[in-house]
Amino acid sequence: MTELKYEDFVWLDTKGDLAGAMHLSFGKSSDPSPFILIVTQSYVADKIKKTPGLLKIQELQNYCTDKREELRSIAFNCKQRGLTTKTLT
Repeated sequence: MTELKYEDFVWLDTKGDLAGAMHLSFGKSSDPSPFILIVTQSYVADKIKKTPGLLKIQELQNYCTDKREELRSIAFNCKQRGLTTKTLT
């Protein structure tokens, strides 16, 4: 098995859930089991210094878009350590 290269590890998809978290999928474009990074409202609220209950879904989405490369790097490092998912809380 060849080692995954960072440049091949791309953002594939984004989905929200009923709890208000974002599920970001990363991997190769043909990856049947992509890495899932779950970004919670409490994580984003802490990062932007806002009360978690007051965070709007649009702010969560904007954070994920604005911090795209940082989140990709976190996901890649977790994937390199053998994880398949990681929740940022």
